[in-house]
Amino acid sequence: MTTSEFETVSLRKEVLSRLGVFYVDMLSGSGFVDSRWMHLGFSFDDMKNNRWLDRVHPSDRDHARTALLRHLRGEAPAFKCEFRVEDGTGGYRWFISAGAVERRERNGTPLTFVGHNEDVTSLHSLREELQTAHRLAEDRATEAEALRAAGAVVVASLDAPTAVRSVIQQLELLVPLDSAMVCELESRELRFVGGASDVTEESFREFARRRLKTLLKVVKSRLPEPAEEPDQPPRHKLFVPLVARGVTVGVLALARESTAFGPEDVRVAMTMADYLSLALSNARLYSRMQQRAEIDQLSGVLTRRAFMESGEQVMDHAFHSGKPLCCLILDLDHFKSINDTYGHSVGDQVIRTLGAIMRDSLRSTDMIGRFGGEEFCALLTETDPGEGHEVTERLRLAIAATDFSGVERAVTASIGIASLTNASNDGTPAERLSIEQIIKRADVALYYAKENGRDRAVSYDTMDAADRAAGAQDPSGRTT
Repeated sequence: MTTSEFETVSLRKEVLSRLGVFYVDMLSGSGFVDSRWMHLGFSFDDMKNNRWLDRVHPSDRDHARTALLRHLRGEAPAFKCEFRVEDGTGGYRWFISAGAVERRERNGTPLTFVGHNEDVTSLHSLREELQTAHRLAEDRATEAEALRAAGAVVVASLDAPTAVRSVIQQLELLVPLDSAMVCELESRELRFVGGASDVTEESFREFARRRLKTLLKVVKSRLPEPAEEPDQPPRHKLFVPLVARGVTVGVLALARESTAFGPEDVRVAMTMADYLSLALSNARLYSRMQQRAEIDQLSGVLTRRAFMESGEQVMDHAFHSGKPLCCLILDLDHFKSINDTYGHSVGDQVIRTLGAIMRDSLRSTDMIGRFGGEEFCALLTETDPGEGHEVTERLRLAIAATDFSGVERAVTASIGIASLTNASNDGTPAERLSIEQIIKRADVALYYAKENGRDRAVSYDTMDAADRAAGAQDPSGRTT
């Protein structure tokens, strides 16, 4: 039997229909439709007259019609197209339809067409699920990288505004935002920390004024709170509590105009909120530790080390800005006898009281430090020598007038003053003094005050050259 004997095969149309095959004889008008399309309510007339295209999904219809016409006109070797077809219940099923013209007239007019329809709805659903899984995996990878970056910032930075800005930048990669800000809860007050680049202290105050009730509600409930402002277009907001170690430390406020915040947005925001909470908590803890290191716990003023480090900056600013400055050194008279007579606990209380007197007598812009024992130093900013002497006298009189607990006699202090002015008396430029140099001059003046009766304030600028030289030789040798 030769191959040519198998060019035509006789099969019943019922068998072919069950296999998804359809056939149209355009010359005789005969043919059959496949069983899959019959279940959808298609008849042979629908196939013969291409009325089946009316039930193709509107988004796929032009594509299916174009593909079919191109093949019928002989512009494509075969017809193959994937599209959705209405299933009679209001839904759609996905089909892949393929076929070809079997015979044509000499002028190319198609005479017979044979094709095959395959319902690929399940396959298409699996494909969509796979695509969704890929997108989800990509989103999770992006989220993981953003969280890693946020965590690295929180670990590396103890500065709250810096950490907040960096975490917000990572959040913006995951959630579309128009604005974001973070406020910290401290002593029952909300304080602006930072946020997106367009958020300022002023805009935060206005925002907090309008949304104070919502902010406080989130602080109390520790639950995210969506909100919407009836603007045109409306602005959607999301408030997320910042909770660290079981304590609410602040609120994250997000805003955008596009769409309301959905469950996935809330989930991501809550995750990033954990990093923001940790950043605020770490910064607060570091600040307290730093404060303990910089503040003398007995007197409540700066330690010697902190005073010297910050004092050099103050001196440099005063010199370059041409503004006057005074430095004073204070030493209690006969403090050793207070400890010997009344005990060290009373002596400690005297130091506490002295620290309070100095903080109350000087301005908040002035620097005060305890140099050890009963010796204190202060820098009076934007203060000329005359003003410095007046301030020092008031301080000395305030100490003398104070009733120190546990001490049954008057407590007095000797004070030395030195100044940095923007010009010397003869008009020459001011001398550039370091913090150590101006303290040394004030110390010379203090030595002179001690050696000349105590309970007095002496200015280095008014001392003559001989007295300055005598004090400079061994100011540490003064008696208390």
